[in-house]
Amino acid sequence: MPRPYARYMLFILTAINFVNYVDRQVIISLGPFIQDDLGLSNFQFGLLGTAFMLIHSLATVPFGILSDRWLRHKIVALGVIFWSAATLLSGLTTNFLSLLGARAAVGVGEAAYAPPANAMLSDAFPVRERARILGLFNVGMFIGGAVGLVLGGILGELIGWRAAFFLVSLPGFLLAALAWRLREPPAVIL
Repeated sequence: MPRPYARYMLFILTAINFVNYVDRQVIISLGPFIQDDLGLSNFQFGLLGTAFMLIHSLATVPFGILSDRWLRHKIVALGVIFWSAATLLSGLTTNFLSLLGARAAVGVGEAAYAPPANAMLSDAFPVRERARILGLFNVGMFIGGAVGLVLGGILGELIGWRAAFFLVSLPGFLLAALAWRLREPPAVIL
């Protein structure tokens, strides 16, 4: 794979990782707004995060297996579309159960992302650079998580929790389109 294209792929996948963690973390700062509006207890609000993490962890392995058998960039794109749609739907929920289902769906979409993205980057760069490349890729995760926490509080106050979910879901749709068009790096077999 040509080096400039591999860097482009790194940029797109890192941007997706950033949005991934914004979508994941924004709910934490939106919590007080959601709890007030939907009348959720602290226990119910805690279950939203638990459902996300449980579903995410259970779905990651099957998506890893699928990533060994199918076009990884398409799995990435479909996962991003799915979690972005679930984030958007989170803003349309009217009760605890519908929000629980939406946040669990975010977990499914995000589980579809990490296995193929890591594999694509590992195949796009030489072995001697992989640790650095994956480190750069993970910067998107940490910055996105921090931005999601801050953004949730700001947007919750300015436009409300529902509109905040709508707004943070939008970049994912654009990035999914870019991921769909990525070229698949040849798989490295050791």
